[in-house]
Amino acid sequence: MAKIKVDGKEMEAPAGASLLQALLDRGIFVPHFCYHPDLPVDGNCRQCLVELETPKGVAGVISCATRVAEGMVVRTQTPTMEKARRGVLEFLLVNHPVDCPVCDQAGECRLQQYYMTYGFHQSRVTVEKVHKNKTLRIGPRVILDQERCVLCSRCVRFTRHVTKTSELAIGGRGDHSFITTFPGQPLANKYSVCTVDVCPVGALTDLDFRFQCRVWFLKPTDTICHGCARGCNAVLDTYSHTTMDGLQGTAYRLRPRRNPEVNKSWMCDEGRLLYREVNENRLREPELRLEGGARPAAWEEALDSVVEKVKAAGPAAVAGLCSPDGTNEDLFLFRKLMVESVGTELVSAESWRQPGYEDDILLRADKHPNSLGAQFLGPWKGLQEILSGIESGRVQVLIVLHNDFLGMAGDGPAVRAKLNTLKTLVVLDSRRNPTVDAAHVVLPTGSFAEREGTYVNFQGRVQRAARAVLPRWGAKSETEILRGLAEKLGRPLEGLSNAMRIWEHLASSVPALAGITYQEIGKMGCWARGYGPAAATAAPAAAAAAQTKPVASS
Repeated sequence: MAKIKVDGKEMEAPAGASLLQALLDRGIFVPHFCYHPDLPVDGNCRQCLVELETPKGVAGVISCATRVAEGMVVRTQTPTMEKARRGVLEFLLVNHPVDCPVCDQAGECRLQQYYMTYGFHQSRVTVEKVHKNKTLRIGPRVILDQERCVLCSRCVRFTRHVTKTSELAIGGRGDHSFITTFPGQPLANKYSVCTVDVCPVGALTDLDFRFQCRVWFLKPTDTICHGCARGCNAVLDTYSHTTMDGLQGTAYRLRPRRNPEVNKSWMCDEGRLLYREVNENRLREPELRLEGGARPAAWEEALDSVVEKVKAAGPAAVAGLCSPDGTNEDLFLFRKLMVESVGTELVSAESWRQPGYEDDILLRADKHPNSLGAQFLGPWKGLQEILSGIESGRVQVLIVLHNDFLGMAGDGPAVRAKLNTLKTLVVLDSRRNPTVDAAHVVLPTGSFAEREGTYVNFQGRVQRAARAVLPRWGAKSETEILRGLAEKLGRPLEGLSNAMRIWEHLASSVPALAGITYQEIGKMGCWARGYGPAAATAAPAAAAAAQTKPVASS
């Protein structure tokens, strides 16, 4: 660490680190366009100027490309620096179209924000602005407006250094320069919308979110992408306004949240579209399927029906099936219901979902967000064992939580034929799927946006997801449904009223999660016991110690 003085106050910062990042990390804001913590430094926007004392006197330097050194004396808020920043903004606005009222970036645009802080000046240029192309579709998901671009080159550096696909480049010269794609090479990589995230202005916009909702009507909630075992940190934006209309709680986008240990600042295009699960194809009320077909039912009637079937069948004839898609808390509570309230040991968390695409950036072949967490909570029975029990007639009631095993079965008709011998299939899920359609009792739960809990990614990092909205329409939380069933079975799950209470019980009984608190997990997550960099460095040392340990003689 190096001791430096900033605006008259002494502080410590990592020697050799970017001065701008060191200032930002300590809550000292310096405006910038081209700098990004997860991209190489370019230093072209000149907005992050600060004063630095040098042997030759005070000099204005760009803080992004200046490295922290012992004894530095820095000033960030001098009249000279503010004048320089105003000059940069004026230069950027010379040819900017200033179409803020119709720009999707309004409310999140750095050019707007910095102008409100350092601008408030009339343009001194009276000549016609340079006009460029607008609304160019440069890829399946991205729209480019060349007139709004400030040429920070963030998007170019992203495709060059992160995806290594290099679709974007800067063409032209001088004030006629513009961002473009190489001929015949559209921006079509699996992380293309990350260029929208890094764009500080409205030059690049997401075709999916474009003109859907103004950002000041959206409430951001920290969550975890459940699209694969990476568990990218994300922000879910849902509609939240004082007007009581049908849009309340509607999800509009899922975007990355920076976590250097997991996904840095990135997220795949596929994962971003998972917000649609909050809005589309939702189960809105309980259903009972009788001889005359499925019909809506009240919650009490549906729960009573499940309890009646479970009691009639007896513990030995009941099985449970959950999924690595669920949170640790939901899996723990489901297992506790089946084992303690129902009295059966035949509980599985196996999924038949096939592995998907994987790369060396973020995407994992395992498309479950909590496979390792489910493993920690095991051992579980196999799904095939449950199906064999159904086929033999031993299992008469199957309770399923978030597991569309029928839809994912390679031989769907054969599995469906086995289910036909089942007396009662109970499904707890948020969306309609083949397993829901085959169920005798359907209990609608909240989506991932309406769920609070933890996941463990493939690296062993425990992460929390907050609840964005309460369960919508007639749905209920998994906790409320499972506790309701346990109470009606006469064996209530005492002390397990919410995610935090469930976690306390869980962490006291699962070795890999022992002693971890919600406070320790925080917003950035923490490592499970025996995982992470410390465990990786400890393992070789332990192995070396074991090799040098003398062997006891017989």
